[in-house]
Amino acid sequence: KGLRSLGAYRRALVSNGNFRGAFHYRTQKNQYEIRGHITSQDFFHHENGGLTASAMQNFIEENPNFEQRSRLDVNLSDAESQFDGSRVYLDHSYKLLSSKDSVNNKDFSNLKIGHVFTSETKSYQFIQGTNTTAIFGNSNATSATNKDAISKIFDNELNLEFNSKYVLGQFKAKINLTKYSYGYDTILNRNSNFINVKFDGNALSFGADWNVRLKKFKLNAAASLTPGASRLSGNFLRGEAIYQKDSLYTITGSLLLNSKSPNFNTLLHQSNYDNYNWENNFSNINTRDLGFAIDSKWLNGALNFTNIENYTYFDENNTPQQFGGQITYLKVKANREFRYWKLALDNTVMYQNVSSGSSVFRVPELVTRNTFYYADYWFKGKPMLVNIGATFKYFTKYKMNAYNPLLAEFTLQNTEEIGFPTVDVFFNAQVRRTRIYFKIDNVTSGFSSKNYFSAPNYPYRDMTIRFGLVWNWFI
Repeated sequence: KGLRSLGAYRRALVSNGNFRGAFHYRTQKNQYEIRGHITSQDFFHHENGGLTASAMQNFIEENPNFEQRSRLDVNLSDAESQFDGSRVYLDHSYKLLSSKDSVNNKDFSNLKIGHVFTSETKSYQFIQGTNTTAIFGNSNATSATNKDAISKIFDNELNLEFNSKYVLGQFKAKINLTKYSYGYDTILNRNSNFINVKFDGNALSFGADWNVRLKKFKLNAAASLTPGASRLSGNFLRGEAIYQKDSLYTITGSLLLNSKSPNFNTLLHQSNYDNYNWENNFSNINTRDLGFAIDSKWLNGALNFTNIENYTYFDENNTPQQFGGQITYLKVKANREFRYWKLALDNTVMYQNVSSGSSVFRVPELVTRNTFYYADYWFKGKPMLVNIGATFKYFTKYKMNAYNPLLAEFTLQNTEEIGFPTVDVFFNAQVRRTRIYFKIDNVTSGFSSKNYFSAPNYPYRDMTIRFGLVWNWFI
């Protein structure tokens, strides 16, 4: 799969490619099973740093001389970024012992041994021919081509699975040995005081999964512990209880306890720009989440209470920081679709509130998505399914995080509040194995105020017409 898009603004080229291959094999009696996949992806971006101050003014004031967006000046004229990633995954298992249940005549795997191998490599590079010290600060070189930040993880998992009525379901115990490395090959900035340009090591973790079904109840649990002082040390616990009342409704309760290292980019970073070099030793981020959800023919809803300790972020100066307080976050989401004749109105509303830590953890208070559409089969014999409608989206104003292309991260900013509505119009059709898409994005941009931004200084798309065709050769 590939994509190449030039974009409407200067230096907005995006090009990426993705490859995925998979296989699956099992013996006739399911004694041995093996599956795996390999993926590769690359993302190349021209980085423009957003619009300049004068270009922003011309955009907001709708200066007719700049209706052609390529005339608007941008902050970066020769910057690029390159992200590459690859993954190899192999999972195979062998049944050591199995038995038949005399009542239900079902095959229970009493003991199955398995092995899972995972190898992941990722790299990111920011390339700039000429320094822009007015944006990124002082530099020790004339160009700002950063060396690749390379992340490598090799993981081997050995597991034993016991699947029997005697444990009410499926139980799996596992042990993982992980080798990791992240960083650079050499010191890039002579003004930095780096002790280490790379951190690596090994981590040993222990975990278990348990899945149970009791009449109308289902219980799912997963836990893992990585002891020691490595960068991967931490713990994870997730429990879920599900009650299903026939086809009327399903109620779910969940609990998550998680402790893990912050983003490696906040721990170690190098650049020719002096202000973008750091080596930190942050504490683990501790997350606790309590959730409830209901799915029914009347209403779908979800409620989450989240508490975060040691939240890590990039401040207004593009420097990684760790919040000393606690983040307390509430999220409520509801969905309901109303149908009449061949018409439907699908509504999704989400409310968010940060009662503690809102200075660093910022989200819009209200987000809504409403779709009104017509659905019917056309022509004799009903060969074509058609959907015609419009989607309204809106989120309330808040201090949206700014984007920093050098880091490929979002950072805090305190000058702009962004929140806006959009309306998209669509026509979709399906004929057997062929699907046709026709969509007009942000159709109201032609007569509404220019207040729509994906991030500060980065305008959201103007009215755009898109057409697509999907043809499935095999089903």
